[in-house]
Amino acid sequence: MRMPGEPLISVVVPTYGRPEQLGTCLKALREQDLPLDQFEVIVVDDGSPESPTGETKRIEGLDLTAIRQTHAGPAVARNAGAQRARGRFVAFTDDDCVPEPDWLSSLARRLTAAPDRLVGGRVVNGAPESLCATASQIVLDQAYAYHNTDPDDAR
Repeated sequence: MRMPGEPLISVVVPTYGRPEQLGTCLKALREQDLPLDQFEVIVVDDGSPESPTGETKRIEGLDLTAIRQTHAGPAVARNAGAQRARGRFVAFTDDDCVPEPDWLSSLARRLTAAPDRLVGGRVVNGAPESLCATASQIVLDQAYAYHNTDPDDAR
């Protein structure tokens, strides 16, 4: 059950030294079709040389919390954000991602219907010129294809 005043979903965004990408990501989160009072955004700055505070203050309407930590990597930043989460569910995205407008509403539908499951979404490689990003995309595509031959029985 969701307590009054608590968001349904907490979105954790780790960031390090990419204020422009973070700004684009936050704008995309602001444009979600899930009502703004149903989610919060927690930006965890992983010790960027310059704090992205300016980017976090530019986005009006979001329930946004900014945390700064000593540089320890994205996994530690994600964990720090998850610890601060108030939502029933936690969603993760990176600062260089641009979630589609229905990302959170789709997650909310699936998570509410099956709260005991892990839910993931499709990832599209935004840097096809990068061999590392392309290799990662191939691995993800193969894992999704293997585990999701039947969308109604996705594993």
